[in-house]
Amino acid sequence: MISVYELRVGNRFNAAPCGVFPEGGEISLELSHIERFAREGLDITQYLSGIKLTNDWLTKAGFVYSTGHNGSIMFNFAILNHFVLVRAEDYPPWYIATDHYYTRIRGGGQGMVYVHQLQDAYFSILGQPLTPAS
Repeated sequence: MISVYELRVGNRFNAAPCGVFPEGGEISLELSHIERFAREGLDITQYLSGIKLTNDWLTKAGFVYSTGHNGSIMFNFAILNHFVLVRAEDYPPWYIATDHYYTRIRGGGQGMVYVHQLQDAYFSILGQPLTPAS
């Protein structure tokens, strides 16, 4: 279940089938969804869950994905519009890079495991939405 504080119009979530999301599956949250749940007195967060942030999803969103190393430590990074993500080997979470010199890369913040967390961070830093290509 998603916290109400994580909801932002335009973010991607997995939706459980119900009256508002008859098919369920991956959706882009719209204001009409929130209004309908409010009108019916239902808690929208019970029907939404996070979409795991995968290499495929990053590629679909336009990130350039690669690997690197710092001595014996392997890491992955993904770049889009000078927005750089890093993670150790193939393990979540992803972190926003605070040092762009790849052999000394450092991450900052709490880390991101879900697509909506990445969308929020991207929007906060660059001021533009992050949406996957159709």
